[in-house]
Amino acid sequence: MKSKLCIAALTVVLITGVGTIQAQQPSIAKDYAFHQRITKLKQQIQSNPDSLKFHKELIDSLRRNTVALDEQYTRWIKEFPKSAIIPYAIGSYYERIESSEAKRYLLIAVENNPKLSEAWYLLSRDAERWGLLTESKEYVQKAIDIAPKNVDYRLVQFFFEKDPKKFINLGLKIVDDFPQSESSALALYWIGEKTKDIKNKVKYLGLLVKTFSPSKFQVSNIAVKPYFDALLLDNLKNAIVQAKIMSRTGELRETWTNYVKQAQTIALADSLIKLNKGSEALVALLDVRLGQYLGFNKVLESMKANAYSLQGKHNAAYLSLINAFLQHPSKEINNLIYQYGQKLNKDEHKIKKDIWNKVDSIARPATQFSLKKTLGVDTVSLADYKGKVVLLTYWYPGCGPCREEFPHFENVIKKFNHKDIAYLAINIVPAQNAYVSSFLEKTGYSFLSLDDPRRVKRDKGNLDNRGFAPVNFLIDKQGRLVFSQFTINQKNEDELELMIKILLEGTAE
Repeated sequence: MKSKLCIAALTVVLITGVGTIQAQQPSIAKDYAFHQRITKLKQQIQSNPDSLKFHKELIDSLRRNTVALDEQYTRWIKEFPKSAIIPYAIGSYYERIESSEAKRYLLIAVENNPKLSEAWYLLSRDAERWGLLTESKEYVQKAIDIAPKNVDYRLVQFFFEKDPKKFINLGLKIVDDFPQSESSALALYWIGEKTKDIKNKVKYLGLLVKTFSPSKFQVSNIAVKPYFDALLLDNLKNAIVQAKIMSRTGELRETWTNYVKQAQTIALADSLIKLNKGSEALVALLDVRLGQYLGFNKVLESMKANAYSLQGKHNAAYLSLINAFLQHPSKEINNLIYQYGQKLNKDEHKIKKDIWNKVDSIARPATQFSLKKTLGVDTVSLADYKGKVVLLTYWYPGCGPCREEFPHFENVIKKFNHKDIAYLAINIVPAQNAYVSSFLEKTGYSFLSLDDPRRVKRDKGNLDNRGFAPVNFLIDKQGRLVFSQFTINQKNEDELELMIKILLEGTAE
């Protein structure tokens, strides 16, 4: 082999000069070493076809060459027809990178070994990307039947459960069976997030943040803000008490010390409002900073409006509610707008006009785009939908939060005439396009999927998702961006419905 290297180096000298040898020799040596390693791994697998260790090393080495991987594993599957590990090894790799190739290999694996729980589990995750929810549940149940003590399988089953009582029971069983595990922390978080009962929310989120270290469990850290929000919504005095306890004993002392001040300020404002001291109450309320997406913000906006009203500033109260409503539309704030509007002798038409005038002032032309349909060859432009309200979301089939949001989008979209609404979903991972047709067919979701290849740079302007999904936008009938960066779940479908209604009914007349 040394002679071959010398000949190669001499060839480089004759063609490009001595300086290039230093760049070429290491590359040649590196390629040779890589080839030798691949050859050795293949030999080891030939001798030990059920060694996951050798399969993993080979796949990691060849992962950039999927053609070579497919060819090699197709040969081995034929050569070792009874092996479950060979198809499982390549199938698990494809599942990990969310490739549609995973399914065919994993099915071979479970056919050869029906007791291979890991393969059933991965088939469950893959089936969800295809929109095969029934199959996904069946697959994970097979995995649980084989390995009932595996927490990953139990967690997937937990997420599938739609019945509220069963959902809580499954989650609490995980907490009991696997204490101080990441899965237990996740189960508590989602029980707390999805329950509509505020006392249950306080109970389960409180259990999470008090028993799972925020430094060890990221989800415990994430749960702190919604837990404080739930405390405020449930009982203001208890919120102060619990915040003080956490500020003395918890890891996030600084955060909870701030929450103590926030809760005390809100309590002070509440007492001032009861004493009809609107001016002083407003000063206190303007000092409260809770952040976005908290349920107590609706209460806070109501208190601000009340403080303005106590000073006789009904118009200021009315306008403050409109501003708050356009940040996060809700039925509660919408009702308050009409209450204060009536105090100003405004009828429904005038109130709607005031809301629309505010929308008109903040709306900006949405950045145009032209993208190819995922299913088909046609190109779609945003301009094609002028005259319709456009709900635009960024997604990809492997995106769990996207799949979580779709049914809530669909629930709202069904309430409107399809002629008035365009529902577009930009797929940021076209490599997963094989999933799209089945996903839409099996789920019945009505969005039009468009491709957004990462290798193609385009100016996204004010419709920029910054590489993330899901990211959502609402565009009015004139092609202007009005609402952005919102999330929709089972608790706030009404917000999306109200946003769409505003854009459909809005008028500047």
